[in-house]
Parts: sequence; C-alpha cells; structure tokens
Amino acid sequence: MEGSYIIRIYRKTSGQVAGQRAHDGTGLTGSIESVESGEQGAFHDCEGLWATLVGMTTRDDKPPEDKKD
Repeated sequence: MEGSYIIRIYRKTSGQVAGQRAHDGTGLTGSIESVESGEQGAFHDCEGLWATLVGMTTRDDKPPEDKKD
C-alpha cells in the first residue's frame, strides 16, 4: 500500500468538547488528492480522512483494466 497524496486541511476548530476525544473534532474539513491518479475526495473528520485515504489506496493498488479495441 504505497502512494503519494496531497492532503489539504482547511479548518480545524480549537478547543475540545467535554467527553470528546481530541481527534474527534467536527471542525476538521479538507480534501485529499492522489498524485498518481488525480482522484480527489473530501473529509470532515479524522475518520473521514482515513476512510477516504484507504478507499483511494485500495483503488490505486488495483492493476489497470485491459482495454480491448
């Protein structure tokens, strides 16, 4: 699972809501882009970032489909 990705974080709220883990902030907003394929995705929390990255990585690992002309 290798690849290069550009991750942009546009906003992260400071402060933490009582009872919430530090990485669960809902103020995290950004985008991720695969350098190899150019595929882009958006996320709004740490779990979304991770899910988007894993999804792109899984698709990037697949061999290109054979084209028959």
